[in-house]
Amino acid sequence: MQTESKTFEIKFYPRGPKNTEWKIWPTGGGVAAATGVAGSFTLAERDAKKALERLTGKGA
Repeated sequence: MQTESKTFEIKFYPRGPKNTEWKIWPTGGGVAAATGVAGSFTLAERDAKKALERLTGKGA
């Protein structure tokens, strides 16, 4: 069985005056692997990094 090593990139999108949406995209293209919305950029960045760790199996 061959496993594919995927790399991802996080992109941030402003949503209204206070919210920030984040999406984690495979670098090879395709649909977003994870998404979320947070009340500030700092919280969005934190949440996106946690989700990326879960996707890649790193951390914890």
